[in-house]
Amino acid sequence: MLKFLLPPRTPRAFIKGVYADLFQYYAMRLRNFTPKHYLCKFFTMSYLPPDHYLSHFRKTSPAFHVQHYTGYDANDAGFSQSKNFYTKSLVPRSYAVYRLYSRRNLRDCLQAAIEKKIEGRDDSKMEALKNGVYCFTVDIMARPNEMAELQTEIDKAVQTVYALTPDSFGWVSKANARVKPQEVRRLASQNPKLRDIVIPPFGEGTEREKREWNERKKGNQGKERRGKREAKVGMRDGQKEDKKPNMQRVKVNLKDLQKLI
Repeated sequence: MLKFLLPPRTPRAFIKGVYADLFQYYAMRLRNFTPKHYLCKFFTMSYLPPDHYLSHFRKTSPAFHVQHYTGYDANDAGFSQSKNFYTKSLVPRSYAVYRLYSRRNLRDCLQAAIEKKIEGRDDSKMEALKNGVYCFTVDIMARPNEMAELQTEIDKAVQTVYALTPDSFGWVSKANARVKPQEVRRLASQNPKLRDIVIPPFGEGTEREKREWNERKKGNQGKERRGKREAKVGMRDGQKEDKKPNMQRVKVNLKDLQKLI
């Protein structure tokens, strides 16, 4: 456990992100339960501590993930859409080269901010809590003359993260409670680098919540099964009663029948 809380720090040139398959699972099931820790005109940042689900699958420590805001496209008629189909976009995020530059700038600024914060300090449990995943959603790409302002904003974001206490991460157990281990194992088995990975437990609180949820689920399933069983038994009894012929044996003499004829 100590090794997990104190992961090796990675050099500046090797800071990376998280595995894409596992991030997609986080985006679909857990993103709505993640608070926003810092907001500015350039980006919105959320920090995921090391005991979060996604932090177990980070490539480096710390790690970061960058996603560019797609924005909203105005409704347009079909004729105008077909007419402007082959025209070049004026939005920088539409080009992979600009997204790459933006990601590199964020990575360099983030690493510089972290180095400023930890300079001359030894690793400890509190410092290791800041080695999770920094998730950025870019709203506006910084221009070359705005790099100093971008560095200032990222410095403030890192200071905000370092000011957090363990009590600030109470939402992590609730988010991890939504994780289905069988789905995570299936996604991890598809990646050769993650096939042999051991998924650590998500905490005592999460396991207790899962156990209680499973007990409630089993209890509800038992009630449903008993109800269905009783309904089936009732139907069978009713069918048996309906199938019984409502006939009585009557003795008839042949002489009486001949008289009637």
